[in-house]
Amino acid sequence: MKETSAVAGVPLLEDATGLKEAIESKNWAAVAIGAVGTALDVLTAVKDPFGAVFAAGVGWLMEHVGPLKEALDALTGNADEVKAQAETDQRQQRTGERLGRVDGPGQEGSAGMEGRRRRRLPQTAPTTPRP
Repeated sequence: MKETSAVAGVPLLEDATGLKEAIESKNWAAVAIGAVGTALDVLTAVKDPFGAVFAAGVGWLMEHVGPLKEALDALTGNADEVKAQAETDQRQQRTGERLGRVDGPGQEGSAGMEGRRRRRLPQTAPTTPRP
């Protein structure tokens, strides 16, 4: 099971902790990103302090209270499984496109064959303009 930190679920504290760790490791790109994230979280908290406190409280509860975390996981699914399924779907789509079996902009596949068959058939009924 994945360990959660004491500040998990509280965006401002998570960003501040990440910024502190980036400064200590002298990773200046992470410092810049962390500073921007922390500044945006502070701006959000100043603009709507009650919303920020509420969101932080709910986020913390979701991360640290077992039944709430399990309910959220049951509702949203396992992130690793969802990602693996998405990668499988993308791989199958690319394979199908390479084999020409997927209907798409080029009209490969059955829809494309139907369109080519219709073009070869002669017109049987004359077309008359409608008023």
